[in-house]
Amino acid sequence: MANALQSLAIRNLIHARVPPETRGRAFASSSAALNGANLTGTALAGPAATSLGGAGALQLAGAGTLLVSLAAASVLFRPQPAEPTTHPTPPVSQSTEPTVD
Repeated sequence: MANALQSLAIRNLIHARVPPETRGRAFASSSAALNGANLTGTALAGPAATSLGGAGALQLAGAGTLLVSLAAASVLFRPQPAEPTTHPTPPVSQSTEPTVD
């Protein structure tokens, strides 16, 4: 359940913050980074459980997750710049004097 919510949150962040023309590359980069992190965690879990025991390995994983989350929070929750307005400006007349024919 939590993994599904995490995946949805990541996809929504990318969709909201990345311009449409580079969104495909952003989704690919995100997937590659997440897959690499999952593989790294799996590879480190065995040695951690052997040396720290099951409870110690889970505590280490939780501490690592907390540290990475706190580091990422400053980037993820910073204010976004305002989007430029696209309202057309009214034409400016060249003269304020009425024209006489």
